[in-house]
Amino acid sequence: MTEALPELRDPLPGERLSSVLTHPSPTVDSVVVSSQAPKPHSQPPVAQQADSLSPQERSERARTAAKARWAKAKIDWETIPIEEALIVLADMRAEGELGGNIVQRRISQARVEETVCYNPSCMRDGQRTRIDIGSGRFAGKRDRINKDTGAYESAYACSAACWLYVTKNFLTTG
Repeated sequence: MTEALPELRDPLPGERLSSVLTHPSPTVDSVVVSSQAPKPHSQPPVAQQADSLSPQERSERARTAAKARWAKAKIDWETIPIEEALIVLADMRAEGELGGNIVQRRISQARVEETVCYNPSCMRDGQRTRIDIGSGRFAGKRDRINKDTGAYESAYACSAACWLYVTKNFLTTG
């Protein structure tokens, strides 16, 4: 890309393969899936001590953390020539777009295609009514975050009558 920032140039195909082999990819455990309840956790010791800090100590800790984050920056945005800065920003946007598309595709592949109607009295052939949500064949959907577990929950209705049940019983606030 540029002579001043060789670490930001696009890798050659052979280099891409070697970088993939040397940099481990994130594991499934590092990605939070909405259908899994988060693991209970305690506050880290630093957060527990934060209540006992004075306002001055808290400000100093925040300044130190900000300096540490900015020390990791690979580019000196204050002194880099504008032309190079624009090129670097364009490359960063392209990388972000590529990453976003890949992550979205991975999420789409993991989507649930079928669920049951939220109304417990909705039955077909003696079993809870199944809804094909992948094709969009449902009357309504309501989402919320479970206060107890922090997990994201969705309720689907198969018909207008069941949608009335969902709106009355699947509360999103409160």
